Amino acid sequence: MKRLKLSMQTAISGFFTLFLISSSCSSGTEKKANGSSLPTIDLVEAYDNRTEVSLSTFAESIEYIPLETVEKSLVGNYPSFYLADDKIISIAFRQIYTFDKKSGKFIEEIRGYGEGPNEYLSTKKSLEFNEEDEVFYVAKKPSLIWQLNSSGEKTGEFEIPTDENYIMGFSKLSDNLFVGYNANPTCNQKNKLTIFDSQGKILKTFPNHQSCIHDLSLGISFDTDEGRFYRDRGNVYFKETYNDTLFYVSDDTLSAHLIFDSKNQSIPYEDKTKYPTLESRANFLQPSVIDITQQHIFFQLTTKGQTFNGVFNRETGETLLSDIGRTEIHGFINDLDNFLPFVPQYATDNNQLVGYIEAPDVLAWFDENPEKAAQLPERLKKLGEIKADDNPVVMIVDLKE
Repeated sequence: MKRLKLSMQTAISGFFTLFLISSSCSSGTEKKANGSSLPTIDLVEAYDNRTEVSLSTFAESIEYIPLETVEKSLVGNYPSFYLADDKIISIAFRQIYTFDKKSGKFIEEIRGYGEGPNEYLSTKKSLEFNEEDEVFYVAKKPSLIWQLNSSGEKTGEFEIPTDENYIMGFSKLSDNLFVGYNANPTCNQKNKLTIFDSQGKILKTFPNHQSCIHDLSLGISFDTDEGRFYRDRGNVYFKETYNDTLFYVSDDTLSAHLIFDSKNQSIPYEDKTKYPTLESRANFLQPSVIDITQQHIFFQLTTKGQTFNGVFNRETGETLLSDIGRTEIHGFINDLDNFLPFVPQYATDNNQLVGYIEAPDVLAWFDENPEKAAQLPERLKKLGEIKADDNPVVMIVDLKE
């Protein structure tokens, strides 16, 4: 069984409409940068002092759920996993599956990709799961969005604006109010965010105060994750790739909430089209938010071809960036059971972190760590029996209170 390979960057020509949804964030007491009234994460200091960061620093337990692998349940590459009651929801390119949260047994495919009356037109790996309503979203038409529950039942629908605003991602603000990100691939977008209702009527816009220059003769190259929304218990936050600020968003407010301070070592907005490839931007510091809880901010920092997972303690002001060596993605050392390292994907509203690891990586760990493997409990030793083309193993971490 062959998995679908997807590019992390999409080259686009002509008009487009893409739909991205998000994760979550929150509020609290953070470290303030010198001379700044905003909470600040010092990326340069974190990178210079990176070290092996243990899960026990912020977590108390971890469980593993290998997802059942049958022909109709094969999860595509770069999936996102969400928790809904007794289910795990898997969202990947043109597929949405549900699995039993305890056993990992495959339950069903949600709807299905296609043009049929009950099928959807578009879904992306980063489609948001709205925990407050226990729903997620798919595009039925370029401008028509369906709201689905974890059983695939449609619980609502709404229109997004289709004018020159180019709404790429969106998040729900209230029962009849949404906020959308205005993509700016050609550097002529005047708005950053748009507030609209369920009929697609624009109610308010937040201007884009930044500018750039784009040579259209080179075509349009656009990172589909350039603008992302994050949710936490009804609060909505937003961050762009080429902006150091995490914003809080309401129906009438866009306010700075947190600064990722790169000491001018990140790509400025005005130069965002000058580095179209991963190689050309490799030496810059590129932060991205994973999620925010009341006690911690989880983030990633990509530079020099590697991605480091970080955690910021909002009570002590301490930032830790994990470097476990010999890998492109540096997760957190798993000292809870001395098993696989952990890379978080999103945080639930009930203080859990969700991540996953692919089957080949599980098998590689067993091959490379025979002494540690021999000390594992039987339930974890069984994971060494999975096949290389099996579905991922979902990891659920309980955070400390």
